[in-house]
Amino acid sequence: MLWATFVTNGRLRDCDHNHATASGDCSSVKGLDIKWRLTALLVAIVAAMTLLSAGGLWRLRQLSASLDSFYADRLLPMQQLQRIQQNLLAANLLSVGRLLEGDDVERARSELTVNSQAARRDWAEYKRTQLVERERQLVARAEPLLARVLAQADKLAGLPRGDAMTEAARQLQGELRQADLPLGRLLSELADVQLVVARQQSEDGQDALARTAWLTLGLLLGTGALGAAMAYGLWRRYADEQAHALAARLRLQRFYKALSETNQLIVHGAADVSALYAGLCRICVETGHASLASVVLLDGKEFVRTALHGPAELLMPGVPQRWALQSRFGASSLSTQAISQNRHVISNRAMQDPQLLQPAAPLIPPGVEAMAALVLRRAGQPIGALSLLAPEAGFFDEALLALLDEMVSDVSFALDNFDRERAREQALAEARQHQALFSALFHASPVSAVLARADTGEVLELNERLCQRYELPREALLGKRLSSLGVGLLPADQAQFNELLKRDGRVRSLQGQVRSSSGRLLHSLVDAVLLDYQGQPCVLATSVDITELRAAQALAASGGGAATGDNAAAHNPPEPRP
Repeated sequence: MLWATFVTNGRLRDCDHNHATASGDCSSVKGLDIKWRLTALLVAIVAAMTLLSAGGLWRLRQLSASLDSFYADRLLPMQQLQRIQQNLLAANLLSVGRLLEGDDVERARSELTVNSQAARRDWAEYKRTQLVERERQLVARAEPLLARVLAQADKLAGLPRGDAMTEAARQLQGELRQADLPLGRLLSELADVQLVVARQQSEDGQDALARTAWLTLGLLLGTGALGAAMAYGLWRRYADEQAHALAARLRLQRFYKALSETNQLIVHGAADVSALYAGLCRICVETGHASLASVVLLDGKEFVRTALHGPAELLMPGVPQRWALQSRFGASSLSTQAISQNRHVISNRAMQDPQLLQPAAPLIPPGVEAMAALVLRRAGQPIGALSLLAPEAGFFDEALLALLDEMVSDVSFALDNFDRERAREQALAEARQHQALFSALFHASPVSAVLARADTGEVLELNERLCQRYELPREALLGKRLSSLGVGLLPADQAQFNELLKRDGRVRSLQGQVRSSSGRLLHSLVDAVLLDYQGQPCVLATSVDITELRAAQALAASGGGAATGDNAAAHNPPEPRP
């Protein structure tokens, strides 16, 4: 029973594993390890040996009881019958003869009494033994004769010495002689019955002993066969699990290989989206996860197959390249369903799937037993599906689906990266255009312009007009503070410039004087604004030379007189820093 349970459970585990693998509900073989199975085997053998020992002891006790019964019910009754015949017949006849001869009458009477009591006691004990039907019949015939003899012997023993005793003795002697032949014959027949029954019981005992021996041998052989069968079943189970474990390891290696190749394709191999789709289909086929792989994309209200790897003519005969959602093919297409429902769609029994066997659906060719369609997303929205065909029913189990979901998730992430990279490149291109435009405007401006850091006043950029005003080359001004070179706004105007910039964040039309490197003072109209340039706060300042305008204004005010201090009153442009 234990072995049947052990084997049945093992088979059920195998069947459950096969079914789970076929239906996609199991990813690994589970069961007792070798330690617990060996323990179960030893427990089963010990239990079988215990049952064998118990059975042997039970048969030995039966044999011992049979021997006891043989002794008590057959050997002892024969002795009892012999004593009855001796005490009742031979001994009583001898005692009666002594009474009649007058030889020691008291002793003869005592012997007669003892013999009668012994015969009565032996007869009672004999009747309590196990009697067969033939014995009961003979006992019924012998008991009246025995009772008459015993009654006459008791009567004789109780009479006093005299004629009455003599007459009773003669009568008892006659009774004994008359009963000797029939009663002796009956007692002999009872003894013969004992021999017959004893022989039969002996033969039955020998048969029982032989059966016990054969049963013991059979139990020993059965236990050995049971142990061998259990050991074989354990070995087979262990070998099967090792094979399953090896297959699982190989499958896991293929999983990792597929993921690794997909990631390498995403990081290094795919230059554009089309190459990514083609590489994904190739990886799925070459790593053994499909016989044919294709990518279907949503194009407006239609679906189009854009990438393919595998024998399409053999495994997809008659399948269109482009189809609509409401078309006959669209109703049976797993890719269409996956994109429309935004989830993967699996058919592990393609040849029995009623949805794939619609009249309008293409014929499923031999070699296609399972199908899967997994959603490709872009910016979180379904844009296509990875379609896979497999040659085995139940091919797409949970482990494989987890891998494929991770693969399409990586591809979806790569598609988002393509979009982000495209947006970044577009933003960079726009930024370069804006920078080029700004640079062109900055350097072509007719007014002096300078870009400096807001915290240190270091010049980051300046135009040629400013170099001409301060009479210094561009290289001498870049990276320096204007005040450190002795050029720029005079201190009073610089202080007003800094106060306005700090208070308002900009300066509008500030009139001031600037000094050139030769010491000339020039009048300037200064504008400035705070801005962020390459991640740091900067000041963009422009200035217009109004020295001639101020001179003309002064001349007009003095009635056309010559201007005093030709350049003495000219303002320096403000230093562009807060």
